Amino acid sequence: MQNAGREVSPAGSDDAISRAADEIEGLHWLVEAEWSDEGVKRRALSSVASALQGWSSWSAARRLRWAELLIEETIRQILPITLRADQSRRDFEGVATMCEREGTAEAADRAVERILKANAYGRPVYTAAIAAHSTAKQVGTRPAFAGLGAAHVALITARMIGESDQLLALACSLWVDAATKSADAD
Repeated sequence: MQNAGREVSPAGSDDAISRAADEIEGLHWLVEAEWSDEGVKRRALSSVASALQGWSSWSAARRLRWAELLIEETIRQILPITLRADQSRRDFEGVATMCEREGTAEAADRAVERILKANAYGRPVYTAAIAAHSTAKQVGTRPAFAGLGAAHVALITARMIGESDQLLALACSLWVDAATKSADAD
């Protein structure tokens, strides 16, 4: 593909994925994650690169909306998986359900409190909940931080459940959905 005399890679190519990962905080963690199936990885990351094409020209309002949607859905869809995957405790179901229902910083904060009450400090579940909570709290002032926080939660969860491709593909779909839904912010 040509653009003003220079070669431009299609949005789903390895070059496009690499450029997107260089440009968008946190995406490189998903690119470098331990995927077991290269085909699943390529499809998931190609969708992300395509959805985030033109990131540098997105308005501040759209980037903020993308960040809000991404972390909300990470809390709603991935953090509950993390909470339920912690085999040391069976008493995280209430906060997992709250995270699914609310998708808020407050729900993630309740998860952190519950984890601390259960003396699970230092376990991967705690690290994931802290990442989700701190990202949600800072999203208004640091929207670019959302990608890092969301990717961190996804990577921790993928390691915990041992089904990395399925979980990482879900994480990528959240990035794509947030990009699609944030388009109305422009």
